[in-house]
Amino acid sequence: MALGILGVILGLVAIALVLLREHAPGHMIPGFLVGLGIGIAGALVMAWRVLRRPERATTFERAWTQTGDEREDTLLTRALAVVGLASLPLIGIATLAIGFGAEPPMVMTLLMGTLFVTGAGSFAIINHRSWTPPNIHLVRLELLQGSPVAQFGVPRRRSTRLLRCRSHSPSSQSILRRGQ
Repeated sequence: MALGILGVILGLVAIALVLLREHAPGHMIPGFLVGLGIGIAGALVMAWRVLRRPERATTFERAWTQTGDEREDTLLTRALAVVGLASLPLIGIATLAIGFGAEPPMVMTLLMGTLFVTGAGSFAIINHRSWTPPNIHLVRLELLQGSPVAQFGVPRRRSTRLLRCRSHSPSSQSILRRGQ
């Protein structure tokens, strides 16, 4: 599967290089190759981080490589939807700017930069709005007398912090231990 995808990508790159060589002005081929190299290097670094240490990969890396959970996939889908919605009026504005005499390379650079910032910003905002704090893992609930009331399936750690909480009845007090 991966080799088939790699073959298709290499075929598309070869076709693009032939077309650029025949029809592109100036130094467009080196720019295309540099952009391609940066993109491939970024994808390889992202894949390496996700495969080597998945717990240390960022939300974006897990979503982009499709190794995350459904929340991360939804985040990426929603952020890309925002980019798609923003691209329609931005492309219209870019077309008008080129029609009124603006330099096409500058307009395209601004368009791509704006779309990148839109994607990064929308991903960050949607991620921030949908973030929920991690659950507090209760290890053991004890009454002050020391009798265990409930045992939860969370592995214990050596250092625990005791939290004193008053229960609803004023005569009893409970102690919660939370792993740090």
